Amino acid sequence: MKRQVLEQRVPDDARRPLRGRDGQLDQIIDAVRAAAADGTRRTLLLAAPVGAGKTRLLLEAAALAEGRGFAVVDGIVDRPELSVLGLPVVRQPHAVAPDAGRLSWLTAQFERHVETQLKRGPVLVTVDDLQWADPLTVTALRDLMSRLDDRPVVWIFAMRSEELDSPNGLLLGAMAGAPRTEWLAELDALPDDVVAEVVTDLLDATPDADVASLCGCMGGSPRAVVDLVRGFQSDGALRIEAGIARLADGPLPSNPLSVALDDSLLPHRFLAAMRDRLGRLDPETVQVLQVAAVLGRTFDPQDLADMLSTPPATLLKPLQEGLTAGLIGCLANAFEFHREPVWRAVLDTVPPLMRTLLHKQAAALLPSDAAAVHLLHCGPVADGQSVGAIRAAADRLLGHSPETAAALAVRGLEVADRDLPEHAELTRTAVAALTKSGALDRAIGLARPGQDLAIALLLNGDVARAARIGAGPVRLAALAYGNQVAAEKVATGWDGVSLTVRAAAMWRRGRLEDALATARKAATQESPWYFDPRWALAWMQIRMRLLAEATETIRSIEDDSAGVKVLASVPVALRAWLYFAQGNLAEAEAEALAGVSVAAETQMPLWEPHLRAVLVLSALRRGDVATAADRLQAFETLPWSSMRTWITAQIAAARSGPEAALAVLAEVRTDASRRRELLLEDPAAAAWCVRTALAAGDEVFAATLVASAEELGIGDHARALHHRDVFTLAAATEQYSDRWARASATEDLGSLLADYDRDDAVAALDRAMELYDSLGAAWDSARVRSRLRRLGVRRRHWHHVPRPATGWGSLTGTEEKVARLVAHGLTNRQVAAELFVSPHTVGFHLRQIYRKLAIQSRVDLARIAP
Repeated sequence: MKRQVLEQRVPDDARRPLRGRDGQLDQIIDAVRAAAADGTRRTLLLAAPVGAGKTRLLLEAAALAEGRGFAVVDGIVDRPELSVLGLPVVRQPHAVAPDAGRLSWLTAQFERHVETQLKRGPVLVTVDDLQWADPLTVTALRDLMSRLDDRPVVWIFAMRSEELDSPNGLLLGAMAGAPRTEWLAELDALPDDVVAEVVTDLLDATPDADVASLCGCMGGSPRAVVDLVRGFQSDGALRIEAGIARLADGPLPSNPLSVALDDSLLPHRFLAAMRDRLGRLDPETVQVLQVAAVLGRTFDPQDLADMLSTPPATLLKPLQEGLTAGLIGCLANAFEFHREPVWRAVLDTVPPLMRTLLHKQAAALLPSDAAAVHLLHCGPVADGQSVGAIRAAADRLLGHSPETAAALAVRGLEVADRDLPEHAELTRTAVAALTKSGALDRAIGLARPGQDLAIALLLNGDVARAARIGAGPVRLAALAYGNQVAAEKVATGWDGVSLTVRAAAMWRRGRLEDALATARKAATQESPWYFDPRWALAWMQIRMRLLAEATETIRSIEDDSAGVKVLASVPVALRAWLYFAQGNLAEAEAEALAGVSVAAETQMPLWEPHLRAVLVLSALRRGDVATAADRLQAFETLPWSSMRTWITAQIAAARSGPEAALAVLAEVRTDASRRRELLLEDPAAAAWCVRTALAAGDEVFAATLVASAEELGIGDHARALHHRDVFTLAAATEQYSDRWARASATEDLGSLLADYDRDDAVAALDRAMELYDSLGAAWDSARVRSRLRRLGVRRRHWHHVPRPATGWGSLTGTEEKVARLVAHGLTNRQVAAELFVSPHTVGFHLRQIYRKLAIQSRVDLARIAP
């Protein structure tokens, strides 16, 4: 039989890789190898549900076998006409016995065909859709398999798992008892990451979260996913931009309320596919799921029983069918629809009028919080009691789920009578919830003048206006961001905000230990949620390189602010600086990039300068001055003068020399306060500034910088540079806990020693280069190599291992660790925990790994990992 018959049945599959079936392919390869090695039969049996991809697997098996020198014989069974053993067979009614003589002739013809192929080498025989064959045909195939037992033939018999109880299914089961016969592993539902890979193959583009979510609702069925994507393409429902596939009508609305709004806004093709899935269920199950969908994506079975006026026991069968179909899942205390689009699609099948009536029924039956949600769907609310119930429910949600509280309160404002006194209270709740959930523009637009508006303005970066209209802690927090001198004057209390302001003032004056002690005390005091003293404490701990303490402080900040979306960028910014202080440039950069996105999403720019600074400095340390300069343009528009000056001066020195850097530093030449702030930005800042001033021939400014550094208690390195004091500088190299600062001091020591002892100078410069290389500070390392060349010594990168640009050998040590953990099936979060980094960092490394290995997925990585 010609192989084109099989290929014509699945033309698209022949042009894209098979995903998610590595285990079955390994079994097939083992069988092919074994048959070729010992020259005896191997038999593989496969039962799979409709749409699971059994025919596609047989096609891949044929390709694998052909690649190993096997001839492939396809025995395909179709209906209404059967093509068994490569020859046409007219299907007989079940009550009529087949023509035994004709069947014998067909079997003999098929046997001769296989024998002919065996003369050339081993053979693979695939028989698909065995459920449609006559039982006598299956029996004849079993007999033929036995007669060819001592020949190198691999047989694969496949049928629908739904038909395993049929006579043919029983015959297939009987085959399993034969020697050298095994069942292929079940074709389980494809996991989400594999579904995304299938979609990527079909579209030649990566699906965004919405497209991936919709395709993930297809129960992991390859056929259903392919049909849905092809339907989207046919309907023009997708747009592809920059390699990303998105819904043409825009992103799906995300409503965190436990009950959906009336309009699902789901693509028509997806709704049709979900109706098709529901149509295969028992009508009683569909009804139960529809009522459950009205209750919400998550629903209590007792509430469902009350809605249906039925004992809970009667729900067992329909809920079990819903679980088996993959439409719902079972949580600890409730059931939940598998995904939000599944829930919305089921809800869409409920007629609007019935949906409203069911919401009214639920509002009358359920406790107050749940009832309040359902009131939103029962038309205009004109009584204060109902509005009060909605507000009370939103208030209770505010502490742990502000997004849900915001959706509830805003929807309540839309349906509530504006003349009700309770409307104003509901507005305040809505503003507070919108603020916490990071919808600051909406909160500001909705808020009335007062504290709630001041908080939203503060977090939105309008600190001047927040200070004008706010009072108490809000005003003080706004001043702390915008006018620190004014904040210090009014910070008279002993609350967390006042103590934090005092700690910052001590820091600016160079009283570092006092500042740290005060910040620690502030962290123990009661403080408003929008200004946590631990933010300043962690910042100081990082600046003083108390990195273990900073790690714990950041962890506590993350734990306590987990539900407050608007603050999400704060711990990310702190962690980015922590990684930078540790010398982990890739991790710092990944975290900072993620933080910039989070800050934009939550409309909270207060910590964006911290994030931008890490991005600029990371590029500068790597020696990528052009990228650093480009990133500086975004940073220059942000308020944070001392850090901006410090970074700008470094870039100016890298691009144009020390004189250009001094032009940037001119603004701190006569301002002692600003000079102190600048020197405290980095452990090596004082020495860098003195070194730059000396290189530019400005002895006066160098002396001024040394004096300021000594006032701050950080002047040893700077003074040793100024006085060319080798002994003090040698001691300074041991004082730094910061690796880059230590490398910088060691480089300075080597430069000074060059005038006295060449060997010691070379040894010091070698140590400096080793430190720089360990940090990925390519620019600094290159400068040290240049110094060594002037001493007549040529060095390559310390411990440098030449790597190709692509392939496994191109991975760095960290990338290789990430790759191996991911290849073993760990998620990004699990890898992050294993390596003590964040999931953002793991994602950053994975993107580099995929690029270097020219792959697209975790499955590809698992397949090629050594």
